[in-house]
Amino acid sequence: MAPIMIVCPKCRRREEIKLNEFILRELHITGSANIAYYHSDHILYVNMDRYAIRTIATYDPPSMLIHGLNIYVDEYFVLRQPIIPNDMEIMFIDIKRKVADARLVSNHMYAVSLIRYLRINRKAIPEEGAINAYGVNYMIKRNGSILLAKKLKDDGDKAKNILMRLLADIKGVPVNLEKVLDIIL
Repeated sequence: MAPIMIVCPKCRRREEIKLNEFILRELHITGSANIAYYHSDHILYVNMDRYAIRTIATYDPPSMLIHGLNIYVDEYFVLRQPIIPNDMEIMFIDIKRKVADARLVSNHMYAVSLIRYLRINRKAIPEEGAINAYGVNYMIKRNGSILLAKKLKDDGDKAKNILMRLLADIKGVPVNLEKVLDIIL
């Protein structure tokens, strides 16, 4: 199958539509899929159905319109649907497969900025500890290629305990939300 290429109407950057398992599942179940591509100062939005690309548009990144869309940030696919409201703010990242599960993160820009930080500073990411990604503090815990990141508030010890419990149960990304919610709630 030939690649599906689109051109951003704002910056003229070419993007290949990568029909991964998540997009194909959404197309199969609902008949359409929405995906976004992060372009530093804007978001390229693509709506498609089983037959063709229906809409291409650009939006300002803080726009609530794209808040819940699955998004490509460089080579990483960030899963955002469905967003699960919670107080934990935890992101699960498979560094090897370049997939991030950010359904438990309330603000899409936290997910985007953390992925950009990890991509740039990949070799400097500790196995465990705190990092500051563009002004937001995270507690990090890693097991092989699976990395868990929890946005820090004033709950350092609690965050570390939750990450340890989650890391013991998480086998891949995307995560089983039922298991995760049992642990964090």
